[in-house]
Amino acid sequence: SLSGRSKVGALKRQIEDLWGAPALCQRLLLGSEVLADGQTLEQAAAQLGAGGGHHAGEELQVMLVVSIEEARGQFSAPTAKRRLEALSAFARAAPRGGRGTIAAVTSLLSDDAPEVRAAALRTLPKLTTPGKADERAIMTAAERLGDSHAEVRKAAMQALKQLAPPGSRATGLAIAPRLADADAAVSAEAVRTLSAMFPAGDEEVAGAVCKVLKHKRSEVRIAALQALANIAPPSAEVVLANIGAALDDREVPVRDEARATIARLVPNEVERVVAMACARLLNGRAEVRLAALKKLANEAPIGHDRAVRAICTCVLDKSKGLRLEAMAALPNVAHQGDARAVAAAIACLKDSRIEARVAALRAIPRLAPGRHEGAMAAVSELLLDRQTKQEAHTVLRMLSQADAADAYSALGALPGDARDRDGAGARCAGGAEVLEDFSSPEAAARAALAAFTSGEGLPALGMRALGLGGGSAEDASSA
Repeated sequence: SLSGRSKVGALKRQIEDLWGAPALCQRLLLGSEVLADGQTLEQAAAQLGAGGGHHAGEELQVMLVVSIEEARGQFSAPTAKRRLEALSAFARAAPRGGRGTIAAVTSLLSDDAPEVRAAALRTLPKLTTPGKADERAIMTAAERLGDSHAEVRKAAMQALKQLAPPGSRATGLAIAPRLADADAAVSAEAVRTLSAMFPAGDEEVAGAVCKVLKHKRSEVRIAALQALANIAPPSAEVVLANIGAALDDREVPVRDEARATIARLVPNEVERVVAMACARLLNGRAEVRLAALKKLANEAPIGHDRAVRAICTCVLDKSKGLRLEAMAALPNVAHQGDARAVAAAIACLKDSRIEARVAALRAIPRLAPGRHEGAMAAVSELLLDRQTKQEAHTVLRMLSQADAADAYSALGALPGDARDRDGAGARCAGGAEVLEDFSSPEAAARAALAAFTSGEGLPALGMRALGLGGGSAEDASSA
């Protein structure tokens, strides 16, 4: 209860308790006079009585006006405490979604006091229209992500989490750099905000987070991994590769977090083994890539698309040891007839190192289907290489399963100038010597393809090859 000695401010607070109208938004009128908060009710009555409008013992009747402008007027008060009180009162009385309402609150985002700026950011979501993104509020909150004060940056992310629609890519890209914030609390808030906004995953935002994985501070790298565990699409191989790089981080906690992240993104154990091995194939150290390649060769399911693609890439690696291991691993993982695997093996046949060419020759019979013309043509070229001709001879024998018509049609498909070349070269005799080992004219004809196209004479070598297995004159003439 109030007495005559109670002040007007106390009356306002009682009105606030009874009806919820913030005291700072109230204006009490006694007649035409506005009552000051510091006045007592007796003083107000005496003031009114002096004018003949009030007699002792009568009730004191005042008029109550509630206006947000009363609180807004205090936004420029000299103390931060008063400005905070005004903001709180304004937030309780102002209508949601009004243009003037949002403008009034955003005006405090440039306040000198960081606690006022942070409070304004926390107030913004309370005054926007529910279910409707307010671009003005989102934009002004995003600008505060670069505030000089950590508490304000944190409040900005909390505001954006409520203001921006889920999956807002622009907002996610703006928040991602805060994972590397100098303040650990801000970095942790960035993890929580990104996780809440992108539950379904966004590859572009995940890519932005991946850039933070190279930060010099281990706690930042861990924060990035925690965010990726929630927002990275499991099918995003580039993202998984970046996470995989953290498996070899210099800090044990980072490596542990990387393993936990991959386990969350790829729950299937076999797929996880492949994903981790493929990720490690991008490591800068050859010994790490070699170990990952062996892991794929031993544990990847036959025909696994990601594993096959990764191994095919390794066939062209600058490390000789990795190229050799890749050629040895490819037949264990790729199905026979896999065009990518066959192409990789054929490419390796041109390797400058004899070991790589031999490894490719040994892999081709397990990769290329019988009568594969591209493989046979590529292998035939190695008949003219003293170091590989015996291996090539064996491989051609394994591949040469076509009938005579297929063999001759292959010869007929050569360009006319290639088929009609004459003048046997110095390698003709060596080529013919190898061809003599073939037991059929079909195999010999296919093996002769390289010689025909590299200048060896068709009369000198091709006819001899066709005649080795007792081919008829008609067959020879046709070829």
